[in-house]
Amino acid sequence: MRRKILWALVGVNAVLAVMCLSYLFQAQSATAQAQRPSEYIMVPGKIPGGRTGIVYVVDITNGALSAMAYDDAGRKMGFMRPLSLEAAFRAGQR
Repeated sequence: MRRKILWALVGVNAVLAVMCLSYLFQAQSATAQAQRPSEYIMVPGKIPGGRTGIVYVVDITNGALSAMAYDDAGRKMGFMRPLSLEAAFRAGQR
């Protein structure tokens, strides 16, 4: 009985040793992100004649401009649909 337990422990240790060695000697490969997260610039501002402030959000990676404002009276966030900066700059060159 003791002999069977001893050989079972030897076998388990051999398997663990092989697993550890295979982990240490496997080829290291580098992986990168599929898509880089966007970079943003956020600029606070005021609306002329308005009671609320506004935050302009420029998405540098995708070339988009958006804005958001908090309505204190209604307790709601208002969001502007993103505009393409490339189209705006192209129109400004004409």
